[in-house]
Amino acid sequence: MLKDGKVQVVEVPNDVFGESFKTIMKEGMNMIISLKEVSTNRVIYFIWHLQKKQSDARLAERFVFVNPALVSKARIGETIKENRSKLIANRLMHAKRANYIFIPYNPDFHWVLVALDTRTLTAHYLDPMQNQPCDDLKEIVNM
Repeated sequence: MLKDGKVQVVEVPNDVFGESFKTIMKEGMNMIISLKEVSTNRVIYFIWHLQKKQSDARLAERFVFVNPALVSKARIGETIKENRSKLIANRLMHAKRANYIFIPYNPDFHWVLVALDTRTLTAHYLDPMQNQPCDDLKEIVNM
């Protein structure tokens, strides 16, 4: 596909991030092939694929994702912290049966994950490099 200049359009349905949209996968394919940073679109694709493969719809409802393109510091979406925090809050309010809300976040060339436990409102920070959360992430989650 890359040689011919073709792109793959992926339609992400409403049940994945609480809104539907389309994304193009060419940049993600280029980055993975050249061993560069994994793009936001690639993370979106992995989450969409995981959601699509869930065999039990009730189980899928218990694990909800926030669109990383809209909340990450290295973002392509919203720039105002308060608005990014509202996106997380809206996802939390509309995830009625969710046990966890997962927030993939890219502070700058490195992906981390925040898992919000909806029962205890505890935020778990997962970073394979064992860094401390950046201030931007703390602020948008705590707001």
